[in-house]
Amino acid sequence: MLRDGRLNGAALQRSSLTQTALEFYAGSFYAFYARWLRERCTMLDSGRVLAALKEHATANIGVMLSQASHALKPPGPSAAGA
Repeated sequence: MLRDGRLNGAALQRSSLTQTALEFYAGSFYAFYARWLRERCTMLDSGRVLAALKEHATANIGVMLSQASHALKPPGPSAAGA
């Protein structure tokens, strides 16, 4: 995404290529993790899940960037501490 210039528009809007790349990869990891949990994946599923994520992320850069807000949100108070 970064090397082929697909993040350039978002980087210009944010005035930061570094921040845009961080948000894209954080959003992508969040999407991967959410799918992993939702589908109860195992290591046997990893190739399939990664391939699907790559296809989804390539076609939906804006979605990956918006999901970064979930991935970069500080954790809330722990129930264990209550």
